[in-house]
Amino acid sequence: ARINQGAKVIIFAGSPDRLIGEDETAYVEERLGKGIETAKTEYDMVRQIAGWQESFVPLEAPEVVPFGYDIYNGHALVPQPTGQLIKIGECNGAAVLHLRVDRENYFDEEEGKDMFRNRPDSAALMGFVSDMLSASGDEASSVAINSSTTYASRAVDTVRAGLEHGRPFLVGMYGRQTLADVERKPAAEPTEIKQIPGELYEMQNKLLQLRVAVAKKWPPPKKAE
Repeated sequence: ARINQGAKVIIFAGSPDRLIGEDETAYVEERLGKGIETAKTEYDMVRQIAGWQESFVPLEAPEVVPFGYDIYNGHALVPQPTGQLIKIGECNGAAVLHLRVDRENYFDEEEGKDMFRNRPDSAALMGFVSDMLSASGDEASSVAINSSTTYASRAVDTVRAGLEHGRPFLVGMYGRQTLADVERKPAAEPTEIKQIPGELYEMQNKLLQLRVAVAKKWPPPKKAE
């Protein structure tokens, strides 16, 4: 939340396809009390987390933003209310948006299992929100997205999104120790982070994409013949 101070728009994004595990439910109950109602999907969980922010002021009724994105067309802006983006309130004057991370689910005949594709990464999500703001006449507002420190590559995405869309982006990153510090309680026992090998691969890819974006923004000088 401190990192996101100064942003005009704050995004809480989550997938309706990603189910919350029993260990995650137990962790939330441990931190916030046994009686708390825990969500079943990541999308619903981030909505709850947004509401738990100390400075969050909810709208009387959430507002469906009249824009969406097309997962079959490079996540291009769609000028109609798809339900993918909902304004749910404000934090210190910043609009708080609940963003649904959609994807195409399909059955791969060769692999013989259910798979998915066309899910936007965090750079695409920030780009979509930027395009939505621009279509609404706002070319300058800064945008913040929240993420776990497990996915540190999203910090690289904020830089690339800024270069490609010409507006400032922030990423508020949190971890278990942060939660423990805020609540002044001992941190929960650390668990295995299975995402680390894949995230190292993602970080490499994101840095390569950033390198391409930088080269487009500031082309290297041509060598003298």
